[in-house]
Amino acid sequence: MKKLPVSHWVCETLPHPHQKDGTSCGVFALKFAEYILIENEIDFCSAPQEVKRLRLEIASTLLDQSDDLSDLCHFCGEAETFDQSENVLWISCDQCGRWFHVACVNNPATEADYKCFSCK
Repeated sequence: MKKLPVSHWVCETLPHPHQKDGTSCGVFALKFAEYILIENEIDFCSAPQEVKRLRLEIASTLLDQSDDLSDLCHFCGEAETFDQSENVLWISCDQCGRWFHVACVNNPATEADYKCFSCK
């Protein structure tokens, strides 16, 4: 109402590959951002096999570039305590290898095979 310039943004659609399913929006959003940031034309193969490969590539990059969480319980997110007054027991999932405080996962028998809640 005061005739102030509200925005200098331009709304436009850039030419881009189209998503062919209802589950790959994350892959497409990340690839769009990547191409825009490096100032390249948004052009990548959107065939299902290629989207699957891109999803794996993105997951691998995220895991490789993430902080080391190996000393954290994958249930509560707390690090191992080194306090001598407290004995903290740990258990590893036999399928995925993640570590958990025994108390956080309802005290399973440590002698038996253990599968975490994600691997069951």
